[in-house]
Amino acid sequence: MKSQKELTEFFLGKRKCFLGLYEINDLMIVLSGFAQLFHGLYSFTQINAPQYRMEYTNKIPFNQEGVVNLIADLYWMFEDFDNRFPLILQATFQQKATRETRKRRKNFENIITSSSNLEFIFNAYQNFRLEHYIHEMNVPKNIKSFDNHAAVFIEKNYLTMMQVKMQFGIVDSELACLMSKSSFKECYFNNGRATYFKKNKTEEFLQEFLKEKSDKVAALEAATILGINVDRVYDFLKDGLLEYSPYLEDDRTLSKKQINQFLSSINAIKINEVRNKITLARCFEKYNTSGLSLPQLISFIRINGLFAYTQEVPYKLCDLFFEPTDLANKLKEHRIFTNGYNLKQVSQELKCSERTVLKYVNAGLLGKPIVEKINNRAFVYRFEIKDIEDFKEAFCSVEEIVKEYNVSESLVRNALYRGVIKNQLSGICRKTLVNKWEFENYQNKGKDQ
Repeated sequence: MKSQKELTEFFLGKRKCFLGLYEINDLMIVLSGFAQLFHGLYSFTQINAPQYRMEYTNKIPFNQEGVVNLIADLYWMFEDFDNRFPLILQATFQQKATRETRKRRKNFENIITSSSNLEFIFNAYQNFRLEHYIHEMNVPKNIKSFDNHAAVFIEKNYLTMMQVKMQFGIVDSELACLMSKSSFKECYFNNGRATYFKKNKTEEFLQEFLKEKSDKVAALEAATILGINVDRVYDFLKDGLLEYSPYLEDDRTLSKKQINQFLSSINAIKINEVRNKITLARCFEKYNTSGLSLPQLISFIRINGLFAYTQEVPYKLCDLFFEPTDLANKLKEHRIFTNGYNLKQVSQELKCSERTVLKYVNAGLLGKPIVEKINNRAFVYRFEIKDIEDFKEAFCSVEEIVKEYNVSESLVRNALYRGVIKNQLSGICRKTLVNKWEFENYQNKGKDQ
């Protein structure tokens, strides 16, 4: 009813246009053309009424019901042309492709192209017709020889499988894996004998894929970026310094971004002079007996505060330099932390001779060391760090008591002489060692009295 009302107003000059058309001649062309296209279809506007199948001759229908439904369907279509015209064409092309059907489609094309104002309808029709044509049948290689318009349309809107591989540098295995993904299925269709890729959707999808692909490298390429042997890359993976970054069905690839972040985390200091520094390779030659490994060296840099230096920016691991003394100290600290103090280190910590340290052990003041066998002829004592710290916390010499508690030496020795506090090394060694807890108790009692 709305369509009839607006059409009447158009004829009476109360409206400037109807169906987006300004001339009555174009309106008559549209009515005549779509009468050919709607033939045999059910009306699109008879939703809540018995369905009406549209039957038209080669001319505009003269019966009232046919005209009313034709105008109503056209009004419905032009209200949302971009979305509804393809629905009508889809219903049209689903009809059995008889000689009569093909003739009516040809009539529609001839009628619509008779006015330049209706070119937008013909272009939309041609695009749909060609897409339908490509979907339904394998496009011959010699299509240019008999349908140049279709050939141009295909070249503009579609890519073949070979073109996709050549244009985007994709190998067969990558394309096969992509085609197995549900997110990629809307980018192509297969008509049974050939596969065509929708150019715009394919290009959009593959931009993200190529970005991801460019970031993925194998272990050998990762070793080149890092400037190390490929075996060291596997050591990094084993120690968790690097992680695999799966790509398609390959779970053994690494990420360039992750590798560059790893190099940046080293925070190498740029310097010009490296005369007193040693290279990365020289580190392993100089400290080969210490068990130094590349992951351990990286740990020293990132956790223990070892400084790395470089003359190159950006740099690889092979471009790094180190201060020998600084590295030696870090190795020493690491050995103490993992294996404990040796006898010499304990004597330095407790400021006494190595023989005195063993006397502490015999007196039960220091925990028994672990005997570490180096070879058939040599061994070394290993002391727990906690045992050394506990000893330093519990015992000290007379001189240290005087200094720490700000008392006179005669007071301490008088207490020892009277037996109020005990010399822990009495009868074992000439050195005097006092228990801090005993001295504090003695001092507190004196204050109370």
